[in-house]
Amino acid sequence: MEKSVFKEHVEKFLLNDVTNEESQLTAIDYNTNLWDAGLVDSFRIMELILFLEDLLGKEISVESNFISNFHTVDAMYRTLVQK
Repeated sequence: MEKSVFKEHVEKFLLNDVTNEESQLTAIDYNTNLWDAGLVDSFRIMELILFLEDLLGKEISVESNFISNFHTVDAMYRTLVQK
């Protein structure tokens, strides 16, 4: 999957969620810290992981994928798609 397509899917998932109503973000870039932007928190991370498993068609091991790999779209792409 191309990086731009991956970003589009993740961006749509995160920005079209009710949790984004407070931040009012309309776009994210590859290096936006999703935690600092309020788009991901300790509860939302599990929803994001489930979404990514569906998107990529594979199971994501939380043990081998440190939470720091989910701070930005770029980090997720490098960890989950490029490796």
